[in-house]
Amino acid sequence: MALFDKLTDIFNSTSKELGKKAQNVISTVKLENEITGEENKIHDAFLQIGEQYFEAFKDDPDSPYAKIIAGINEAKAKIDDLRNQINDLKGLVKCPVCGEAVNADTAFCPKCGAKMPEKQVEEKVEEAAEEVKEAAEEVVEEVKEAAEEVKEAVEDAAEEIKE
Repeated sequence: MALFDKLTDIFNSTSKELGKKAQNVISTVKLENEITGEENKIHDAFLQIGEQYFEAFKDDPDSPYAKIIAGINEAKAKIDDLRNQINDLKGLVKCPVCGEAVNADTAFCPKCGAKMPEKQVEEKVEEAAEEVKEAAEEVVEEVKEAAEEVKEAVEDAAEEIKE
């Protein structure tokens, strides 16, 4: 029975130690989560400071961060250009009042209700027609060049046959 009592004591003490270690791990994870939460608050505050600084000094060429600000402005312009390209591919135009992307054939903006100018639709059609015309002219030129190459090859082949 002494062996059984000894095993029971070992099991009990080991269980208590494991329980304490598990509690320590849980407490550590909770504390680390709190630290992460506070670090996120700091990160967000830094972002807000940066955004506010940018807005306050974005037009100041003497700012010590002028190069960074210029990079941000270039990136924003690139993003606007890319969004415009996406809108063009989707057949969308910007509302002149609120800037919402609207189908080119829509008469009124669904966001603000402003009347969409008809000339935007006409301009898009004219632009598309011009692009198609230019592409067709390029294809015609390529076909002419290819036909000329074929003609020359046929003439060369005919010359070889005559000889």
